[in-house]
Amino acid sequence: MLKLNLCDSNKLGLPVVISKLEEIIAVVTNLITFTKDTFDEPYFQFLECSLLTIKYQGAYLQALKTGDVNADALKKANQFNHDLLKELTGKLDSSRPSINELSKLSADISDCLKITEFNKKIEIFGYLRLPFIEGIESNPFSDFRRDIDSPEETSEEEPEPLMLSVRFSTDNELWANPQILKPGIQYAINGLIKLNRLPSNYQTATIHHVSTTSDDFFILSLPEIKLTNKLEYNISGHIIFKYPQNTFDPPVAIKLIAQFNSISASPIYPQLIGYDELITQIIDEKTFQYPTGFSKLNKKAWEIGLEIKKDLPNIEQTELDHFIILLTGILNYSGYCASYGIYKNINHLTEDEFRDRLIAYMSANPMIGGDIIKEGSIGGGRVEIRYKNIIAELKVEKKVSDRTKMVKQHKRQPSAYASSVSADLAILCILDLTPKLLPPAPASNNVILEAASFHGFENTPTTSKVAVVIIDGNLKNPSSY
Repeated sequence: MLKLNLCDSNKLGLPVVISKLEEIIAVVTNLITFTKDTFDEPYFQFLECSLLTIKYQGAYLQALKTGDVNADALKKANQFNHDLLKELTGKLDSSRPSINELSKLSADISDCLKITEFNKKIEIFGYLRLPFIEGIESNPFSDFRRDIDSPEETSEEEPEPLMLSVRFSTDNELWANPQILKPGIQYAINGLIKLNRLPSNYQTATIHHVSTTSDDFFILSLPEIKLTNKLEYNISGHIIFKYPQNTFDPPVAIKLIAQFNSISASPIYPQLIGYDELITQIIDEKTFQYPTGFSKLNKKAWEIGLEIKKDLPNIEQTELDHFIILLTGILNYSGYCASYGIYKNINHLTEDEFRDRLIAYMSANPMIGGDIIKEGSIGGGRVEIRYKNIIAELKVEKKVSDRTKMVKQHKRQPSAYASSVSADLAILCILDLTPKLLPPAPASNNVILEAASFHGFENTPTTSKVAVVIIDGNLKNPSSY
């Protein structure tokens, strides 16, 4: 637990509390710079904004007490940072205890209009579990000072820098970086460690993480290694993540550091090569937030979302959410048609009739409802279905049954419509009414993610994707196959 040492300051009055908060804010600002572009940066930005909210509320109360004319300006500063805090909170993993606790406490302190109430809240704040950084402190002038103290010593050839390489695996497979794991499960993690040389007079070596949050988002346990005369060692430990990420959150990176320990000398830190960080995604497909009603189709939608995030890391989250909502609505209809044989013995249907049936069914979906636009006009053509900025083009196929040829024939049209609204994602839904000589495949096998093709980029990877959903119709009785 990280104690902020505000409690004693609290007894000395608001000016001392405010001064102490300013010192802590300066430290947190440095931590933001230190963690820039890392997984930890948003959490320290959140902490800084919380501290500013509390500082300005304390300054506001002090101004009221002394009759300072700047009281209104201080309250506005408090409110500004409080609003910014809400915005930052929405971008963080709200399942972490410290996020909820600190967000609520900052709001409570902003509402305090009595100094006694403010002091009570500061007492609580002083004992919150907050983000922290573990690091190594060294003296950058130590080598320079040694040369001054011993000017006549002959310089010896510097030894080869210490290096430690490590390779990790779990479930008998190499750690994938990112490795997909589930929350609440203890995974065995095994490592093969190799040294380039043994440091003299050092008895043990450890590998541990450099930074984390104090509410223990994960537990990584790797035992101490007792050094002998060997250069190669095996290590076995475990890792567990307590909470799932949001469905399409970026991977979590755990930075690692190696350390040699001695009973008679200070620790030394070799260069760690190989797995210097463990990258993972903590996903539980059972908590997928856009369910289709069918477990295998849930998994398919979830996998498509992860593949898009991997291939298009800069995709806007809003566009991806709208795409997944419309896709899961169509997949729900696909599962429904397969389960109840909706298009059994139907060998003729127009695209308009197919569209009307699909829209009528999806209109009952509470996540979509009346937001579906029927027969919109985009880029000079008629769009079958539009949800927000996501296009779903519908086709009825009566001749071509080969999936590869079918997709190649129809996938360009939804991409053209998507480009017209500056969207990177589109959906193609095909009702297959070709004669069925063999039993139909499961609905989940008829869901495909394709890269879009564009003029001028025929041989270049594009930043657009088309999800293809094929619904089998013209089915026979199972006994007829």
